[in-house]
Amino acid sequence: MKKERLLAVIELIIFLFVSFGCSSAQEDVYVTITTEGLLSTISSTDLLLSDPTITPSILPSADDFGTNYHGYGRKGGFLSNFGVNTLFEVSSKHKSWVLTPYYDITPNLSVEFRVPYILERTMEYYDREAEANGIGDVTIDASCIWPFADSGNVLSTRFYVKLPTGDSEAMDGGYLVPLGTGSLDLMIGSKFVKDTYKYSLLGNFLFRKNGVNKKTVQMIDASDPSHIITSDYDITNGNMYNLSGFGRLLVAPRWELWLGAGAIIVEDGETKYTTVDNQTTITEIGEFSNDQGMTLIDLYPGFSYSFGVVRPYFGLKIPLVSSYKNDVDKESRDLTFIVQLNYQAGQ
Repeated sequence: MKKERLLAVIELIIFLFVSFGCSSAQEDVYVTITTEGLLSTISSTDLLLSDPTITPSILPSADDFGTNYHGYGRKGGFLSNFGVNTLFEVSSKHKSWVLTPYYDITPNLSVEFRVPYILERTMEYYDREAEANGIGDVTIDASCIWPFADSGNVLSTRFYVKLPTGDSEAMDGGYLVPLGTGSLDLMIGSKFVKDTYKYSLLGNFLFRKNGVNKKTVQMIDASDPSHIITSDYDITNGNMYNLSGFGRLLVAPRWELWLGAGAIIVEDGETKYTTVDNQTTITEIGEFSNDQGMTLIDLYPGFSYSFGVVRPYFGLKIPLVSSYKNDVDKESRDLTFIVQLNYQAGQ
């Protein structure tokens, strides 16, 4: 039975890979924006930081710690079958909700599906702000769990695939407000958990390899509509490194205080382009840096309460360090409110 479940999950993942791989292979994606509008979103740190896949990959859920003092724990080598995590993230420019159903195929192998819905995303342009909402990029997460001889210590290896389900060409008037990166991205990470009756410690490392987002922009001469300049862009966002550590302390029956810190390091990324003028037949080929390089450090204080199978968490993401390579495009970061609910239906 377990073998049949595993094969069914593998078949689903392969189907999703093939479907989105075929869709992302289409190069003739025409967008009704200017070249300047596209380039401004490429270098925008605000767009990268509002990616709803980032916070859930840093902030652990309640069951990521394990719950040995209750006699069970999804990540502690015990089987809870299935459950759902939800995360609400609210800041002045971004509001999102991430639904994460998960299924434990075995006590040592689990699969998660993260489905984000962006309630509001705001992009700042020189003359106005543009907004959009909709489904973001879905992530599939497979975790291999390796409990130590001491059941309170657990090491897990995690593999993520982020699918380009969000509309990377979402518009507000003539302004681009992407709801996804438009690329198939791969992530791999490792997580270590030490869980005791009074406290839990968690360390997490994640590397994200970003794929290519293809865009085509056509500029039509208003005085001569037959004069068209076509530019094809292959955009690769900067690879990302996440390093975080969290602690959780039982301060009263069912009440826990959380404190964590997370660091994000982003590489510059690059864009390759080909521009063709249909009248002069001049072709220009080149590449440039996206200048997305940055180092960020955030503090995550919070608390949670256990109702048994339901555990709500309330917390903040407080920016401590914001270092950008491109000072011209430097975005201000504000306080983020986070609400997370964990429901383990299989207990």
